[in-house]
Amino acid sequence: YSVEPYEKTLQTSTAPAAGATAWADGTTWYKMVINSVGWRYLDTSASYCDGNGNLKMSNTAEANNLNSYWAITGNDTNGYKFYNAAAGPSKVLGITGSEDGARMTMVAEGASGYTTSFDITLHTDGYLYIKKHGTVNNYINCRDGYVALWNTTDALGNSGSAFQILAVDLNKNASTIKT
Repeated sequence: YSVEPYEKTLQTSTAPAAGATAWADGTTWYKMVINSVGWRYLDTSASYCDGNGNLKMSNTAEANNLNSYWAITGNDTNGYKFYNAAAGPSKVLGITGSEDGARMTMVAEGASGYTTSFDITLHTDGYLYIKKHGTVNNYINCRDGYVALWNTTDALGNSGSAFQILAVDLNKNASTIKT
């Protein structure tokens, strides 16, 4: 497979400062979708999470609300972090566990037992693949209805690990984000 880092076209935002209660001016927002027998939106709404706040892959409807908006910070060298508009600037997307038992949720930066930095790769199939930062093959994948991990070379190029990161035009969407 031919792959390249995604930093070339991704508009990253300024990471929130510790204790921040507002987003930095100019924060760029995206929607994130993963392919799992059809595209599924990452959304932190209670109806798309289990009772522990773990992200489930059941949202096939595009939403225009804060739960579906993501800011991305970082770079190829140090990894990327994902912040959700509804969760606020004090929480970051984190994953714990391994393989199909892994679970993804919003956590405080540096939460014990969670990985919060990720690598983003643009594959020749035109889709993005996201893995735990610094790992060889530990890719985010849709497993048993959850956002989980698949630690294999087969994940790169597999539809269950394929992402699209779609720009949000706040001028066309009903929700507004307070900065």
